[in-house]
Amino acid sequence: NVHLDHESQPSREKSTDLLARRVLERSPKLPVVVTGDFNAGEQNAAVLKMQDREKGAGLLDSFRVVHPDEKQAGTFNDFGHAKGTTEKIDHIFVGQPAKVLDAGIDRRSKEGRFPSDHFAVWANLELSTGK
Repeated sequence: NVHLDHESQPSREKSTDLLARRVLERSPKLPVVVTGDFNAGEQNAAVLKMQDREKGAGLLDSFRVVHPDEKQAGTFNDFGHAKGTTEKIDHIFVGQPAKVLDAGIDRRSKEGRFPSDHFAVWANLELSTGK
């Protein structure tokens, strides 16, 4: 689980460079799940590094596996925006042979109050060792 810097793009990129290396170098190659507040949208270089199969970790964005064309995917609500104010900046990445069964963004509130300034992201996964 990560929480990347909210101001420094170079810091986010260095963090995901390190994280991608750790994912690729893990031994044994068991299933991997990387979650967190990346403080970066889906087209940000730091987020793309997690998905890049040639120069990055080669992981799948669980939400996009299930909802490839969803436009309302903002996860930062600033304690008050029911649909999210920004891009999806919270992510659950999974490595193969994990199977994404379902994924989503929990936008529930109670009496107009939100439990966090971010919506929770969730994924239902099936993990196996591939054997």
